[in-house]
Amino acid sequence: MGLVPPERDEQTPKAKVPAADNERKARQGGGEAEELPAAADAKDIFEVAIERLKTDLHYTNHLNEVLQDGRFEATFFHPKEEEMLPDVYLREEVSPERWEELCAEHGEDPVSTDALFVPVDRRYVGGASPWPSMHLVRLIAAYLVCARTWHDVDLLLERLHPKSREPNRAQLNKYLTGNDGLLPIIKRLASVVRGKTIKRSLNAEPMDLAEHTVGDFMRRRREQGIPEEEIMREAREELKVPEDEISRLEKIFSPRSSKE
Repeated sequence: MGLVPPERDEQTPKAKVPAADNERKARQGGGEAEELPAAADAKDIFEVAIERLKTDLHYTNHLNEVLQDGRFEATFFHPKEEEMLPDVYLREEVSPERWEELCAEHGEDPVSTDALFVPVDRRYVGGASPWPSMHLVRLIAAYLVCARTWHDVDLLLERLHPKSREPNRAQLNKYLTGNDGLLPIIKRLASVVRGKTIKRSLNAEPMDLAEHTVGDFMRRRREQGIPEEEIMREAREELKVPEDEISRLEKIFSPRSSKE
């Protein structure tokens, strides 16, 4: 059983809808459908976010972290072979004697050379905080959002968790799948972005693909003008949907004013 629940749109539809319990029977539907902006409208800014993650990935090549007293101390090291921000020496700014020494050290002619660019190792401090470098925070979050099983998460732990002790799996599960964990939180955030107001205890519960498949089938058949008796027969005999489920799904998936 995976730690991260499979994405709903990747589940395999079932032929039969499970019988509804009392809580499901209480769900209502039939509200006005609102057409949302096309997801592709945000493609360009999604690409900006992906490029940001690629930049973060580049920084991991140079990131070193130490955990001490509950703080992550980050430093970035760039070896001189990368030739990043070399030391610059200008002939006009040093004495003739020093200039000759510098040119001799680096195999340059002191007469014809006006400037020397000397590669050096660079080390930068990245801050000390209760959480890792934000470059790594974004990458870890993106990976965990995309992870599908415990095995995927274990791979991350094998690469990044200290070998001196076992990972705290109880906390990992809490902050990943708990009520206020990463996965539930990003679903709520996405819902708000798409126009929904989150209200505790008043939100529609999720449906599995079997329920959605049957409900959408019934709605489209009604929109096509198929007689109600025929739709009910198909639901009962062909789709094997219980009578109470038919009534519930009929309310939730009522016909829309215009076809998709």
